[in-house]
Amino acid sequence: MKRLTLLAIALCFIAAPVHAQSASSSSDESAIERLIAPSLEALKAGKARQAVDAFLGTNPMISGKASEMAYLSSQIDSTLGLYGPISACQLAETRNIGTWVQQRLYHCQHPALFTRWIFLTVKGSKGWSAANMSFDDKVVEALGG
Repeated sequence: MKRLTLLAIALCFIAAPVHAQSASSSSDESAIERLIAPSLEALKAGKARQAVDAFLGTNPMISGKASEMAYLSSQIDSTLGLYGPISACQLAETRNIGTWVQQRLYHCQHPALFTRWIFLTVKGSKGWSAANMSFDDKVVEALGG
């Protein structure tokens, strides 16, 4: 009986982190989608600066960092020049880190390979806002290949 009690207690602790990663409400999901969708559309149109501005420009703390945003835009332009235009993107993973942070990973298709685009959003007193945007070409490596 003592072992069963210890097992039950252990299972409660194991289950706790799963519960801590609670799902966002449908209104949260819609707000996050409204933040990310214009950026993805701009990426598909080959408009790097517009993609950066559409997402990161929604956060006044980030939008004032002109040199960082310009650098990210130039990196995106280089990537699009190297791999070709993005034809499609699909949501590959959503991670809720508590109820105030969500990370979305998109896989985007270029003519010859895929890239990963990671959008980090945070929920403050005024609702959801952009926190970070990054990308790489490590899709295969990230999947263990």
